[in-house]
Amino acid sequence: MALSLRIGIPMIGGAHWHGGTLYAINLAKALLCQEAPRPKIIAVIFPEQAPQIPENREFFGYCDEIALLGDFSKFQIQFPPQYKVQSFASLGNARSAIDFIYPTITDFQNELPNASWIPDFQHHHLPEFFATQELQARSQSFARVAQNARLLVLSSEDARNDFTRFYPDAKARTAVLHFHSYLEVPAGDPWKELEPLGITGKFLLCCNQFWTHKDHITLFKALGILCKQGQEISLVCTGAAQDYRNQNHYNDLLRLLHEQGLQDHVKLLGFIPRPQQIALIRCCAAMVQPSLFEGWSTVLEDARCLGVRMIASDLAVHLEQNLEGALYFPRRNPEALAKLLAENFSSFTQGPNWERERSAQVQQDLALKQYGKDLLAIAELGKSLFAPKSSETERYCLLVLDCSGSPEGFAKNLECIRQYTHSQYRICAFDYRLTAEALRRLDPQAEVVVQVAVGVRVLNPAWLSMIVESFEHDPRIDMLSWVNNADTAKIVALDLSKPLDPIFACRVKPSVSPALRLQIFEPGFVSNILGVL
Repeated sequence: MALSLRIGIPMIGGAHWHGGTLYAINLAKALLCQEAPRPKIIAVIFPEQAPQIPENREFFGYCDEIALLGDFSKFQIQFPPQYKVQSFASLGNARSAIDFIYPTITDFQNELPNASWIPDFQHHHLPEFFATQELQARSQSFARVAQNARLLVLSSEDARNDFTRFYPDAKARTAVLHFHSYLEVPAGDPWKELEPLGITGKFLLCCNQFWTHKDHITLFKALGILCKQGQEISLVCTGAAQDYRNQNHYNDLLRLLHEQGLQDHVKLLGFIPRPQQIALIRCCAAMVQPSLFEGWSTVLEDARCLGVRMIASDLAVHLEQNLEGALYFPRRNPEALAKLLAENFSSFTQGPNWERERSAQVQQDLALKQYGKDLLAIAELGKSLFAPKSSETERYCLLVLDCSGSPEGFAKNLECIRQYTHSQYRICAFDYRLTAEALRRLDPQAEVVVQVAVGVRVLNPAWLSMIVESFEHDPRIDMLSWVNNADTAKIVALDLSKPLDPIFACRVKPSVSPALRLQIFEPGFVSNILGVL
């Protein structure tokens, strides 16, 4: 089979974060189901990740090749002979083998086309769950990505809204990639898989690590309320018992279970093999997700794939996941959750529900294919942002509009622009009093790169530098003469109401109509600017 794009997927998970392993596996699955010629999938491993290699054997099984990037001389690494393994001294050296890498989750890398990924902004919303040092480290790392990454992927629109809110001056271009699980339904009775665990009868399921923000406390208290009212509901929990941010959290939960009289009704299984977890999901009456914060809930996507009923906290991202038939309750409100369970649990039936599973499996196939297509679109965007500049590449004229804060004035200018070939123009700035939202309402096709104050004779060099850097990675625009120009404190604005100075007309790209009008605030600056149009 012919292969097209070569997509590198870093090994991001391990014993410390099983969710990262599942994320990488599902990225690979999404690419595997694409039509021919499908992409080549390359597992990317950096030296600091070497200790986690044994935890990622399943991930490697979905990849065509393995790429070791960096110095692995300190490690004794052996892969089974069926794996094709290549070694590269750096990302730059891997350009010959990899077209695009996603996700990079620490600092950005510019040696090879890639997209950074920030899973969520929990530390902004729940800083009380983080040590001061980790808060600072996360904030600094995210700020570097915001300012230096060329492309940043977020898992939800909710996360993108957070990014815009917390990093309003970010230069990274953003894209949203909704995660989708893909779970194959094994043949046979899933209850057989559960016999070693001693689980029988109707039960709720919670598949979360025992981290503080997952909020088992609300779930346990809700069951305690029902137990005191005479309604006993069995609960099964899976997930690693340690929270590195709060070493006492698991023991606190055990004490809470005893205080609520739930020790005989709640079974804590810890971290279990994936086949057993899938069997639990299939057999449960409902999946419960009480979390206080998620970037995109993997366990709810797992439940969706198997047609399982879901109960979730009212996080915006849970609502964005658009979970069919899900029931929601207010966060940190055990009374509300207890009421919801009291009203609905009796109508739930233990699984598996074969009809719901079959329907869900059809939908997951479609969702996985779309997930892969979305990832490939992001890869193509990433490649374009990292493409080398070339004089052969078509360039745009940069439209720096002075609309004096007036939407009417801006609309008038747009009408003039539309008289010319639209593809030759790109709006790169506009008056600081006209918001990005207002601009897009006037022209949905407009691409807002940065807001600046236009219409003043001398502009702060820092603002001008922001404009320059915004276009620095666009292969269609060469800004080097702007960067190096001595008059960097000045700016040109296009004003279609003024006559074009014939001295400068000959410097404009021939395909641009000479009828284009320019207003020059600083004539000494024009020759360098027109040289790149």
